[in-house]
Amino acid sequence: MKNFDVLIIGGGPAGLMAAIRSASLGKKVLIAEKNSELAQKLLLAGRGRCNFTNAEEDINIFISKYGENGKFLYHAFNEFSPADTVKFFEDEGVKTVIERGKRIYPAEGGGQKILNVLMKLCKKYDVWIFRRTPVLSLKIQNSKVQCAITSDEEIKAEKYIIATGGLSYPETGSTGDGYKFAQAAGHEIIKTYPALVPVRTAETFVKLAKGCNLRNVRISVILDDKKINERFGEMEFTNFGLSGPIIMELSSYIPDWKGDLKFSLDLKPSLTPEI
Repeated sequence: MKNFDVLIIGGGPAGLMAAIRSASLGKKVLIAEKNSELAQKLLLAGRGRCNFTNAEEDINIFISKYGENGKFLYHAFNEFSPADTVKFFEDEGVKTVIERGKRIYPAEGGGQKILNVLMKLCKKYDVWIFRRTPVLSLKIQNSKVQCAITSDEEIKAEKYIIATGGLSYPETGSTGDGYKFAQAAGHEIIKTYPALVPVRTAETFVKLAKGCNLRNVRISVILDDKKINERFGEMEFTNFGLSGPIIMELSSYIPDWKGDLKFSLDLKPSLTPEI
């Protein structure tokens, strides 16, 4: 049997950061990752370039981008802000650049550069990593955690951290395991729905413009002839509808809208009809 102070379920960026912090405080830490490789979504972020945080200094504006439910993030970002995130990686030799929308990227190396730093620090603090090791169940009985883990030997820990992600990209391992563990522990699970996703349109003619990327445009959402929301920035056409940063931002609101939903695209929002 192997005993650990902390067992972290999930080897994405959150799990790796939790492991680094715990191990740096002297804890014996194990990461259990069900995939053969760690942090697969990180390597896909920003089309591989990895916009890992944002340069917005006003925390209220920053959190407002997460919608009404983003309020729960105030404590987390006050403890470790976007600026702290930048400093963390710059102290490890990652040079950064700020681009449109105040998105911050590594100047070179993309997501692999960020992952290399996290793996280097895990090695520095002797974090154990088990790959291809799914956690089958996590239950709380009589105030004690019972964890069933796929391993050649029994694993026990004093503390457990669930860092499994959501349902956003099943192909990378985000299959909703965390919801299952939370429900088994007695938590009520609110129905999930896609967010930060492309939008499928009823019209098929959009595929004629597939691959067309637009910058500095305004997209408005019209519900029953009334403008409900809008965004300014970048978007693109796909073979099934619309995508890009501003479409992704708007997508999280769509499940709550019922009625005749339309998108209105302004290619030159800085110009008036008179001009």
